[in-house]
Amino acid sequence: LGTALVWLPAPELIKLPPGGKLLALREGPMATASVVDDASGARYLEVNGHFRMGGTSSVRSDFRQAMLPLLLHPAPRNALFLGVGTGATVLGAAQMPNLDVQAVELSPEVVALLPWFDHPASRQDRPPIAIADARRFIVADKGRYDVIVADLFHPALDGSGALYTVEHFEAVKRRLATEGVFCQWLPLYQLDAPSLRAIIRSFLAIFPESSAWLNHYSVRTPMLALIGSRAPKPLDPDLLAARFSDGTLRPLIQPLGFDQPIDLLGQYVAGATSLARFAGPGPRNTDDFPFVIFDARSNVHALSAPPWQLLSTVITEAKTDAAQLLDPSQRGPWDQRLDAYWQARNRFIQAGAALTGEPRGTALIAAAAPGLLASIRDSAEFEPAYAPLMSMANALLASDRQAAERLLQAIDEAAPSRRDARDLLSREFVR
Repeated sequence: LGTALVWLPAPELIKLPPGGKLLALREGPMATASVVDDASGARYLEVNGHFRMGGTSSVRSDFRQAMLPLLLHPAPRNALFLGVGTGATVLGAAQMPNLDVQAVELSPEVVALLPWFDHPASRQDRPPIAIADARRFIVADKGRYDVIVADLFHPALDGSGALYTVEHFEAVKRRLATEGVFCQWLPLYQLDAPSLRAIIRSFLAIFPESSAWLNHYSVRTPMLALIGSRAPKPLDPDLLAARFSDGTLRPLIQPLGFDQPIDLLGQYVAGATSLARFAGPGPRNTDDFPFVIFDARSNVHALSAPPWQLLSTVITEAKTDAAQLLDPSQRGPWDQRLDAYWQARNRFIQAGAALTGEPRGTALIAAAAPGLLASIRDSAEFEPAYAPLMSMANALLASDRQAAERLLQAIDEAAPSRRDARDLLSREFVR
């Protein structure tokens, strides 16, 4: 056996995308971390040649990972981030006015490569990052935080399953301030259903009034946030509207797609009752019974499944209900709007999952437009479908004006309460 091991090739710890190249490398006792780019020039951080930790193409999504839990707290003053990846989520949080941000990262090799991902639009320096094990840091720390955000920990990465245990969630809860919010991000494209259900059961054991939210509606890299609080309260849309109109906050959140409260509320998936029903009976993930670690092989196999498979399971089985989200006094004017928005969202996700291949140009418009039109028929407020339709129409104006006119008419018929398509029709096609 020893002789065989000598002749076996060493494992490949650097993986280059097609047409890409290696930009930087750090090897150490914790990991082999590398910065690579692909043929398009997009830059990525990879660990041990297997785990992609983000890149320049996902900055907007990374900023939203920070912003969702920060917006769910009424007035955050400080935030702690467990795991940093490329640093974009931490940097996104640092843009928020009057917020003190700290972070913890296990791998010094990853921290050494963060300058490769400095964002030119950032108005702040990178917050301080402690190189430490997140579990030990949480237990030893004496601080209290308004918001704690745990990054996307790949469940098949050695040791990551311990960051989803009942004991760890309990330790995090002790670090929350009175109205503190904890957000645990989950990579649905890297999980199998048994691990997801076990993690939710474990989270509910410590945060019995939990809720689940989506980061975005991409079917390629779907992410689910479990939100827990020391003192959970129903959301007040009026207070959200006041925050969204704040002159210092609005320029930061509007480019991220948070223009009005429904853009945030639309990301809500399930409350505690729905989550408990989705998770069902079964084991929790604990230090004594580390189910997620036992299930790691299945989570590796999950990488080869369609990335939207588990997302589709979640939105189908976890029924979204405004009664678990809003204060009863606020529900009247919101129930119908939110139900329509959530239906449009689910239809949008299903349409994205149904797209085959990699269509481009007019082929993409022909394949995607029917699903997008169906979404805005459900809710004209569903901007993730309305905005792409208008972009498609504008693109067609330069190449096929008849097709552009037909698409604009279809948009106007699907969402007559909005004037964008009608105004463009009147400007471009004067009768």
